[in-house]
Amino acid sequence: MADPISIFSVIGGSAALVLQFAKVVNDLRTLADRYKRAESMIESMTSHLSTIQWAWRRIETTLEKWTHDGVIWQDDNTELFMQINRSLKGGSLVISALAEDLQPFLEQSGSPPTYRQRGSRSWKRVRITWNDQTFKDHQERIRDQVSSMNLLIAIMQM
Repeated sequence: MADPISIFSVIGGSAALVLQFAKVVNDLRTLADRYKRAESMIESMTSHLSTIQWAWRRIETTLEKWTHDGVIWQDDNTELFMQINRSLKGGSLVISALAEDLQPFLEQSGSPPTYRQRGSRSWKRVRITWNDQTFKDHQERIRDQVSSMNLLIAIMQM
């Protein structure tokens, strides 16, 4: 049987992850307006992230209901609870990595972003360019998350 503190931390973690997904979805919409060349990729990512966000909201609601009804405390739900906890950690890693890679593009409004790179004695400006492969890798991880979340929700409904 899962302990109450762990269950409540997963519920809280689910809520926090929902907020994290919402922020990244909003950031992606901002970038879609700015980078027309990458708009279709960004829209696809936004759609998948919205699906994952919805799934975590659904899991959070279900866990709260199960906690209230006493279902979560049954021994046969321990393995499911552990899998939800692993999925929560995986989702956090995926969204954090994406958010980190988006940050340089969000820091400057309007123009393509640049950053200062420390040279041996001076700072020089370096342009940050959109890297399709990096974001395709993120897109693949996001699709994997969607598949995983769909399976997890299907199992929870059994």
